[in-house]
Amino acid sequence: MNELQKTTDHLVYLIRCVLHQIAPEIGRVEEMDLTAVIGLAQKHMLNAAAVMALEMAWKAGLSVEEEQKKTWLTMKDRQAFKNLKMDIEREAILQILAEEGIWSMPLKGSILAGMYPKIGMRQMGDNDILFDASYAEKVKEIMEGRGYKTLEFGVGNHDVYDKPPFYHFEMHTSLLHHEYDPEWLAYYENVTERLVKDGYHYSFTDEDFYIFMIVHAYKHYSVSGTGLRTLVDEYVYLQKKGESLNWEYVQTELTKLKMAEFEGQIRRLADKLFKEGSQAVYGEEQLDYIITSGTYGTVEHRVSNWMDAMEDGEMTWKRKVRYVWRRFFPTVQWYKDHFKICRKYVWMIPFCWIFRIVRGIFCRRERLKRELETVRKK
Repeated sequence: MNELQKTTDHLVYLIRCVLHQIAPEIGRVEEMDLTAVIGLAQKHMLNAAAVMALEMAWKAGLSVEEEQKKTWLTMKDRQAFKNLKMDIEREAILQILAEEGIWSMPLKGSILAGMYPKIGMRQMGDNDILFDASYAEKVKEIMEGRGYKTLEFGVGNHDVYDKPPFYHFEMHTSLLHHEYDPEWLAYYENVTERLVKDGYHYSFTDEDFYIFMIVHAYKHYSVSGTGLRTLVDEYVYLQKKGESLNWEYVQTELTKLKMAEFEGQIRRLADKLFKEGSQAVYGEEQLDYIITSGTYGTVEHRVSNWMDAMEDGEMTWKRKVRYVWRRFFPTVQWYKDHFKICRKYVWMIPFCWIFRIVRGIFCRRERLKRELETVRKK
């Protein structure tokens, strides 16, 4: 067993304990390199949950260096505080939208967080809200009126707003970006027909929420990777809702989206990892991929997946050249998606191309080196 596998085993054990609210065995925790475990947990946005498990062990008699304990407890408490403040802010925004006659629906993490055993256990980097796209300008006015800075507007399928110290909202005009699988886009084209309506507050049914969970997870998994938190979300949701779900409907819809196999894989893997009394699953390629992805994936996985998705055939230098060419010279649509000015003035594309090159050399040099190194090794 290598060091990463050992650290993964320890982290999975702590998460399993906290999910079931069982104090970890003191002897087992004493064998852990806790600095490495918490470091890995941070990469997967599970550090608050890991510290909650350690907290139970401390109460059961585990001794720990006081300064380290204080640092980790502070980190955990800050996460709980952040979640509470984000919840309050989200509810305020949803209420304002309703008062303005704008339907909206919170997505993903904000719903899942409430299903975890303790407040702050499920960490979130942002809040995602789907809303009536015809009111995008009005929503921008509302957000800026609340002190938010607009980071992105009219780009892709969500507008991005940010306000110190930690408020970050992605306001979705649609569930999926137009670059995604056409079958996914068609499936969610008239999404409001699938939603439960309570005035201007909309929501998924439990089944459709789960289906979108899988779609969202696969989107990240297939592009640049997704982390261990995805498997924890899977386990927590099914512990809460699994017995009441209409599984015939779920499987039928996932089959339409060609995701039934993927759903089965992560459901079984989550169960193997986090079911009470389970042990970590070593040697599974899928788990190794997830562990090395971190929460939001890696450049290396993104490059590898993109190249694998190119035309069939062995990995030759010609395919590598095609990849590099596509990265240096994206399509016109790509520029329109990433540079607002190009939507109005197509002739600005050459200037944006120069800007990308300069930015890559001076601001994203390390990332560019990693990407090119991955292409070389592929």
